[in-house]
Amino acid sequence: MLEAIMESLLKEKVLFFLLVNDDAYPREIAANFGFNLNAVQYQLKKLEKAGVLYSRLRGKVRLYGLDPNYAFRRELDALLKKAFALLKASEKEKLYKSNGPLWAKKNYENIIPNMKKAEKTVEKEKTVAPARELPRKTEPLDFSTD
Repeated sequence: MLEAIMESLLKEKVLFFLLVNDDAYPREIAANFGFNLNAVQYQLKKLEKAGVLYSRLRGKVRLYGLDPNYAFRRELDALLKKAFALLKASEKEKLYKSNGPLWAKKNYENIIPNMKKAEKTVEKEKTVAPARELPRKTEPLDFSTD
């Protein structure tokens, strides 16, 4: 869905996965989608270098997540959440960690507090309102100083 903007399907899936799960290991992301581990690590490092992601070590493994200090974090979240709202339920299910809590798998609507409202917003934005005409002033301007 966002493949054209994100450059690749892999980058889109990585960002969706991190949106839903807060943080994850590269191997976990690769296993979840069946992607090559090296390709996932490359995208994660690229996004980290751009400031979109943060990373930290947990033991010997690097954990990645969406950087809360990223300048466009709010805008990125809004874009990802709108795209998430348009995904099929089967696609949404794939985004949750396999070892995550059962309630998270069943209640994926928690990502967007009111899923119906988000879907209506997307539908509204598809329709373009006609431009209004501005009223024109026909009085002559008076520049005299009395």
